[in-house]
Amino acid sequence: MKCPYCHEEVEKNSIICSVCGEKIPTIYSIFDSIKTQLPKIRKIFTICMFSILFVICIFFLVNFMIKTIDSNKLTDTGYKSIELSYTPVGSFYDVLSSLGQQEQDLITFFKKSKKEQDNSKLFAIFMDNVNKTRQYFTDNFNYEKSLSEQGIMTATKITDANPNPIRITSPAINILKVGFRGAVGLMIDYDYVLKTYTPYLTDDWKEYFELSKQLDNDLQIAEYNDDGISFVRAYSKWANKWKEFIKKYPDFHMNGDIYEMIQEYEGFVNNYY
Repeated sequence: MKCPYCHEEVEKNSIICSVCGEKIPTIYSIFDSIKTQLPKIRKIFTICMFSILFVICIFFLVNFMIKTIDSNKLTDTGYKSIELSYTPVGSFYDVLSSLGQQEQDLITFFKKSKKEQDNSKLFAIFMDNVNKTRQYFTDNFNYEKSLSEQGIMTATKITDANPNPIRITSPAINILKVGFRGAVGLMIDYDYVLKTYTPYLTDDWKEYFELSKQLDNDLQIAEYNDDGISFVRAYSKWANKWKEFIKKYPDFHMNGDIYEMIQEYEGFVNNYY
């Protein structure tokens, strides 16, 4: 190191300069030692900073991956009866019993889950199962065999003169009713869905069921009037409404079914004229 007085080189950590004889302050020796080690300190500091930045980047990357994975899966396992591969088989009583269990599991899941996205994903699977059940009834059963003879319910036969929907009570089913809409079939109880399910779902589902309820009312009026022009007006109106919905919610789960409805309605209108 150099003497602070004569600036000659002296031995490191010297107390007295061997050239000019002046006493070298201790603090000067400390500063000189730090100065000598400064390149090494800078190197260590740089390595530490890069290490910290690397760890931070890894943390955010892992956190992002976890959130991405989590966003694509459901947060609970209390919905075991609701499966994407669900296929209704067997007696209609068994099919309805399975759907009734799914209803119970769905509500249990909703009460635990805090994520509307998770709820809506599971509800989409459930709605697919509901529609499969409705189609299973249409393809395989009629009113007398599937309901009266199997003891699912006791009710006055549904006809043109008595078209009002009847609730299925054995097994207990809430989302579906039996009604007459040109033929005996299973109808979704939109009032029940709006009250029970939509508070847990994303806005697209809420709007879908609100519109579906309005559509159902309009079709009932058209059937009551029993003339072609009433259906033309209803179908023209709802073809446009569903087009607006698809434009607003291009990724909505039921858009495939909605598109088929639009084609059906427009086809009826075009054939009428």
